[in-house]
Amino acid sequence: MRKFKERVKENIEEAKRREANLLNKLMEGKGIPDEKLVRLIAPSQVHKYKEEVVKRLLEEFKEGIPDKKTIEEIKERFGEEVTKELVNKVIETLLVKINSEDWEERMEACAALGDLGVKSKKVINALVERLNDKREYTRVRKEAAEALGKLGAARKETKSTTDKLKKEGKFRKVIKTVIKALVKSVEENEKLIKVLVKRLKDENEKWDVKKAVAEALGKLEVANKKVINALVGRLKDEDEDVREAVVEALGKTAKKNNIENEIVERILPGINSTEWKERHGVCLALGELGVPSEEVINALVERLNDESEHPSVRKAAAEALGKIAKKNKMEEEIVERILPDINSTDWKERAGVCLALGELGGASEKVIDALVERLNDESEHPSVRKAAAKALGKLGVANKEVVNALVERLKDKNEEWYVKETAAKALGKLGVANRKIINALMERLKDKYEDYDVKEASETALEQLAEKTLKLEKE
Repeated sequence: MRKFKERVKENIEEAKRREANLLNKLMEGKGIPDEKLVRLIAPSQVHKYKEEVVKRLLEEFKEGIPDKKTIEEIKERFGEEVTKELVNKVIETLLVKINSEDWEERMEACAALGDLGVKSKKVINALVERLNDKREYTRVRKEAAEALGKLGAARKETKSTTDKLKKEGKFRKVIKTVIKALVKSVEENEKLIKVLVKRLKDENEKWDVKKAVAEALGKLEVANKKVINALVGRLKDEDEDVREAVVEALGKTAKKNNIENEIVERILPGINSTEWKERHGVCLALGELGVPSEEVINALVERLNDESEHPSVRKAAAEALGKIAKKNKMEEEIVERILPDINSTDWKERAGVCLALGELGGASEKVIDALVERLNDESEHPSVRKAAAKALGKLGVANKEVVNALVERLKDKNEEWYVKETAAKALGKLGVANRKIINALMERLKDKYEDYDVKEASETALEQLAEKTLKLEKE
C-alpha cells in the first residue's frame, strides 16, 4: 500500500513539474505549447493556462488587430474558450478606442471591428453612432459604413442555418434558439438599413461616405423599396465613384433577389434624363443587370448613336452592350445591329461603334476589317482612330493587317499622342514580338520629343512582349 501511495505521489509531482514547465515556457516566450501538450495539463491548471495564452496572444496583437482568418487559426489551435476570451478582450479594447479623442484611432477601431466580424449589439451600436455623428471625420464615418456592411453580410448565415435545419428535419429541437437569433438579426438589419439609407440620401454627405454606404447596402443585399429607391436616386450622383458603387450594389441586390427586370423597369426612363450623369449611371446599371430586352438594347444603341451625347455616356453604353451580349450569348446579334453605323456621317457615332465592337468581342473578319479601315484612314477623326485601336487591342486578333495598321499609327510623328499611346497599348496586348513592332516601340521610347504617356505605353508594351517571349521559351 505504501509503495502504491508513493507512486501516486510521484505521478502527481511529475504532473505538476510538467505543468510548471509548460507554463514557464509560455511565460518566457520560448513557444506556445501545441494542442497535444495542452491536453497533458491537469484540469486544475487549465484556467491558468488559458489566461497565459490569452495574455500572450494579446501581446502578439499590440501592433495590429487579428482578422477573421487569424481568429479561425487561433480557434483551431487553442480551442473555442481561449478564442472567445481573446476576441472579447480585443473588442473591449476597440470599443474604448472607437470613442478616443484621436480620430485616427477611431477610424482604425471601426475598420478592425468590421474585420473581426463579431455582430454583437454593442459593436453595431458603436459603429452606428460613429456613422450618424455629422461632426465626425469623413474617413471615420466611411470606415464605420464599411464595417457595418461587413457585419450585415455575415448576418445572412442565420437565415441559411434555419433553412438548412428545416430541410434536415432537425428544426424542432432548436427552433426557438434559431428563430430568436433570426428575429434579432432582422431587427438589427432594419436599424442598420435605416441609418445607411439616411446617409445615402443626404445631399450634403461626403462622396466617400456615400460610396462606402452604397457598398455596405450591396453586401446586405436587401431588396426593400427604401433601399432600391435610395440606390436608384444615387445613379445621378455628382461623383463617378459613388455611381459605380451604387451600380454594383444594385447588381448584387438584383441577382440575390431575382429582381433584375423590376429594377430595369424602374431605372430605364432615366436613360433619357436631361442630366448626363444620370444617363451615365443608368447605362452602367443596365450593363450590370444584364437584361437583354429589346427596349434595353434600343435605348443603349440610341445613346451610342446620339451625336450630342457626352463621351462618358457613350463609353458606358458601349460597355453595357458588351456585358449584356456576353452574358446572354448574343454578340453576333448586337454586332450585326450596330456594325453599319461604323460608316456614319457623325464621327462621334463612329467612335462609339468602335468602342462597342471592342466590348462585344465578336472578332469576325468583317468586324476586324471595318476597324482596320477606320484606323488606317488618315482623314478620320483622331478619336475614332483611338477607339478603333483600343477595340483591336481588346479583340486580340494579331493578323498582318491589324499589326501593320497599329505600327503605322505608332510611327506617324504627325499622329495625335493619344492615338499613338492607344496603339502602343494594343500592340502590348496582342503579344506579337517581331522586329518591326519592337523597332516601332523603341523608336517612340528613344524620341526625346515624344509625349510622356506615349513613352510609358511603349515601355509597358515592350515589357509585356518580353515577358510573353520568355514564357514561350520556357514552355
